[in-house]
Amino acid sequence: MTPDALARQIRSARAWLNWTREDLANRASVVSNTIASIEKGDGSAEPNARTLAKIMSAFEQAGVEMTDDGGVRPRLSRVSYFTGRDGFHRFFDDVYETVKGDPDADVCIANNDEAQFQKWHSEHDAAHVARMAQLKKPRYKVLMKENVYCRDLDYCEFRWVKDSQFADTCVYIYGGKTAFIDFEPDNVIVTLVDSSNVSSALRRMFESTWQNSTPIGKTA
Repeated sequence: MTPDALARQIRSARAWLNWTREDLANRASVVSNTIASIEKGDGSAEPNARTLAKIMSAFEQAGVEMTDDGGVRPRLSRVSYFTGRDGFHRFFDDVYETVKGDPDADVCIANNDEAQFQKWHSEHDAAHVARMAQLKKPRYKVLMKENVYCRDLDYCEFRWVKDSQFADTCVYIYGGKTAFIDFEPDNVIVTLVDSSNVSSALRRMFESTWQNSTPIGKTA
């Protein structure tokens, strides 16, 4: 695809979503000057593969995909993926944006492993905790393995489940989305399903376990 065609495609996708360049830059975790340079379309600032992947992922998370023929359309696939530290950071950006835009966006997390979350979110963790706390509206319900470490976060309620109820894959339900997070020794993989029906069904299953879990600080 020529630089001019790519520039038109990105501008069209932004217009579809009513995004400014700054909106796209924030969602894609790039600087706004990069977006402006790419949108000139004169070939002087062609994006590398990583930058283009970030831009495409940002559009896809918002429900729009860029087609091979230079067009844009509503995203057909309802499954997307985030991998590695950068992908994990972008996943939490999506959590924040989704919760911020939904007044009733309670968050339910099963099979939570705080040590892994902090390992892979690392330098972005404190900033994410601060911005979620500032929203003052999401209520986090977090299920963890019995007698393991958890942080004291104002917007989270932690409960313990027995080892037999704990699985290796973390399930992260927020708004109409559900993420399945797999932590590997040298990678983290997030499989995101954008489906309110799937999220609703898993919330009901989560609530059943929640009602039978142990509030931290109490004994079963």
